[in-house]
Amino acid sequence: MGSWLHFGRIARIAVFGAALFAAAASHAEVAVPPLTARVTDLTGTLSGATGARIEGELAAFEAKKGSQIAVLMVPTTAPEDIEQFGIRVADAWKLGRKGVDDGAILMVAKNDRRVRIEVGYGLEGALPDAIANRIVTETITPHFRQGDYDGGVEAGVNRMISVINGEPLTMAVHELRDKARLAIAHATAGTPVMVFQHGDPAVVLVT
Repeated sequence: MGSWLHFGRIARIAVFGAALFAAAASHAEVAVPPLTARVTDLTGTLSGATGARIEGELAAFEAKKGSQIAVLMVPTTAPEDIEQFGIRVADAWKLGRKGVDDGAILMVAKNDRRVRIEVGYGLEGALPDAIANRIVTETITPHFRQGDYDGGVEAGVNRMISVINGEPLTMAVHELRDKARLAIAHATAGTPVMVFQHGDPAVVLVT
């Protein structure tokens, strides 16, 4: 009888330990993948052609400019938010030239519906948080909302390259059109609506 009680106690301890391990595992941090390419898609979302094209664009940019940009797509960063995960990725990948820290990472947590651009110190002048956030909200997110992940990632990368190369971040034609449509939708017939493209006015008449 005593041996059965002892076995039962051990069994309960083992079950409790397994439950603790499972709980800990469910809250484990997402592992940072090794840096083996400029485009790392752990979600299998990007088409092969798009991934190869972005890879080539980033290689050409690096060869010309010296700065480095990488793309990372993961299903989720939970239990961390994307900001915390991004710091770990940046620390592990160490993009950019040594002593310059001129690297940037476009990160997408697909299931979390989160996007972030992590920028090294050497690029903060050309690509500050305000500009990075605009690229996410004005360029990448509209594509993603349409289910166009290929277009969103590639457009975001192209905007990042343009800004780092010193080009001003202007609103694309389709983005200006969307803002105009929104303004028109809330206006009455015969009302002139002025839509600004970062300082450049465009007037449309509501019919």
